[in-house]
Amino acid sequence: MNDMYTVFHKINFGDTLYNLSIMYNTTVEDIMNANPGIMPHNLLVGQIIAIPQGYREEMLRPSGGMAPMQPMPQPAVNNNISKEEFELSKKMRLAWSQHVYWTRLLIISIVNELKDTDAATNRVLRTAKDISDLFRPYFGDAAGDALNKLLTEHLVIGADLIKATKNNDAENIARLNSEWYKNADEMAEEFSKLSPYYDKETVRKMLHRHLDLTKEELANRIAGRYADDVNSFNKVEQEAMMMADYFVDGMMSD
Repeated sequence: MNDMYTVFHKINFGDTLYNLSIMYNTTVEDIMNANPGIMPHNLLVGQIIAIPQGYREEMLRPSGGMAPMQPMPQPAVNNNISKEEFELSKKMRLAWSQHVYWTRLLIISIVNELKDTDAATNRVLRTAKDISDLFRPYFGDAAGDALNKLLTEHLVIGADLIKATKNNDAENIARLNSEWYKNADEMAEEFSKLSPYYDKETVRKMLHRHLDLTKEELANRIAGRYADDVNSFNKVEQEAMMMADYFVDGMMSD
């Protein structure tokens, strides 16, 4: 695929691959080929996808032959984005999806007392660095270090809270729950220092929602409500993608 004829589109309400194929004079198949793993019937608002520009046919020559194909002009739509934002969005969404996926696997390991609990714990801790490293080129190493510390604390507290909840340890549940939300407030404060775009109260509410949904997922898993457990994780995943998009928007706004 030639980058010269590729645009990057941020999904808006009502977008479908069929409508986008018409807008950009391409095909649904070409869009799917340009975005491995895309779910055509579950496009998420804010998701960024690559769209190979289509071509138009010129008028038939008198001889009946077809004139050479010419590149279509880029559509005048407001949600085309830069290649930099497209690449950053992919990395940020992957980092946050890994964060929630490995947290889920850790929940399953602890609740079901699996032998991979230590390995799962070590793997989920790596996601703190993966996320914080994405902020370093935009806000500096000091900011990256601060975010890494807070995200690591978030994961350590979360792992301890999963164990306490599994063991019905009321005293530690209360203590760790308080520490978890305090950590989220500190993280919101840190984000608000990075960019005027990161409103502290908005970030705080997003992070608190992330904790609320993770606890809902944990409760359903412990209770054996597996359909509700899966539905809870679906909400965790969607909320994580919203946070990823929010953070990328702030990085691109400076």
